[in-house]
Amino acid sequence: MTHRRKTLLRAIAPVAALTLALTACGSDDGDDSGDKKNDKSSSESSDTSGSDDSDDATDEPTEEAPANTGDLTLGQAAPEEKEINRGDGTLKAKITADKVDTGENADLTAAGFSADKVKGKYPVYAYFTYEITEQTGEIRPGTDLNSTTAVLDAEGKPGSRFIAIGGQPLKGGCPEKDRELEWKKGTKATLCTTFLMDEGKEPTKLAYGMVNPLLWAVK
Repeated sequence: MTHRRKTLLRAIAPVAALTLALTACGSDDGDDSGDKKNDKSSSESSDTSGSDDSDDATDEPTEEAPANTGDLTLGQAAPEEKEINRGDGTLKAKITADKVDTGENADLTAAGFSADKVKGKYPVYAYFTYEITEQTGEIRPGTDLNSTTAVLDAEGKPGSRFIAIGGQPLKGGCPEKDRELEWKKGTKATLCTTFLMDEGKEPTKLAYGMVNPLLWAVK
């Protein structure tokens, strides 16, 4: 009986080797000027090399970002520094949306993700640079400041944040995260986050913040 049970467990184990979840972008934090003081940063779980243990893909609707007529251009730093609260620490940062790259649906299936879970989707890679001008309290190394970023289509609908465990890195996707990156005064670093958008829809804006977000036009 014991031998049979061990054999069964060995047979079941590989089933959990590859999972995928799509979540509402920026859903783990609040506004950039008052982010919840908990450290549920997506540095623990998001991006192509992140980890989440949901077996089922979900594509949750999210509220459209508020209208903002003062769009910046990619590569342009926001005119005002933003205060970012994470855990027991607070940062002030100059924020720049640098670029957005896109892939194809085939990149997802080639990486080992189930075709039915990513049907009609393609990956979008958003890059933001943070230059820290002030730091108080303690910020955990590797904290993902991109947790309140988004990619928007022409109708203002945000893409879904891509969270995966297992599978291969996506071709042309985000580089591996620096889990030891220290956020302190003088740090300047670029972070990349992967989103999934509907095929036929193009990214038209990058956003930072959930309320009155900074917006950069994608041209």
